[in-house]
Amino acid sequence: MEALERLTGISRSGSSSICPASALLKQLVNHVMVQRDEVVILDLYAGVEHLGRGTAESVDTMLMVAEPTNRSLNTARQVHALARDIGIQDIHLVGNKAGGAEDEAFFADNADGLSLIGCLHNS
Repeated sequence: MEALERLTGISRSGSSSICPASALLKQLVNHVMVQRDEVVILDLYAGVEHLGRGTAESVDTMLMVAEPTNRSLNTARQVHALARDIGIQDIHLVGNKAGGAEDEAFFADNADGLSLIGCLHNS
């Protein structure tokens, strides 16, 4: 997590300063998902900023999408830790851009406790 803080300035979820657009998104998501009890699917950009700014704190289930590289899986681990930090318990990994059995094995062998629910293949 120290490397994450050096790169992003984010040491824990919800700790980053929040810009007006992120504040609006956070309030909108909270209103729609919590107050109205709606089902919403958010396709958030890659990385950890939405967790550092707390815009994902009302999420019930998070799917982390990773490519078959160590760097991508390390980011998924950071996302997982920050998501847990804001109370998200149902977190799963989806392998993306799998070129075949070798990439599927890479995800399975390197998930390190992340809940791998499947792989999407290149097509």
